[in-house]
Amino acid sequence: MLRSKWREFFLIAEMEEMATLKAKGVIFKVPGEEVPEDALLVNTMWVYALKTDHYGYVIRSKARIVALGNYQRPGIDL
Repeated sequence: MLRSKWREFFLIAEMEEMATLKAKGVIFKVPGEEVPEDALLVNTMWVYALKTDHYGYVIRSKARIVALGNYQRPGIDL
C-alpha cells in the first residue's frame, strides 16, 4: 500500500475505518500491563479496495482491518 499511487486515499480510508470502529466501541486500547500473560493476541492486517462507477472511474477508497484468525488453533485457542 505504501507504494500504491492510491496511498493517500487508503490512508484516509484507514483513519475513517478506525474512527468508525472506535465510535461503535468495537476497538479500544488496552494498556500492556492489563493484558493477561496467557492472552492470545491475534494479529491483524489491512485490506484495501477501490470502488468504481459503471465507467470504471474510482469513486471511493475503502480500508478494512481484519483479524488473522487462521493462526488460532482449534481446541486450544478457541
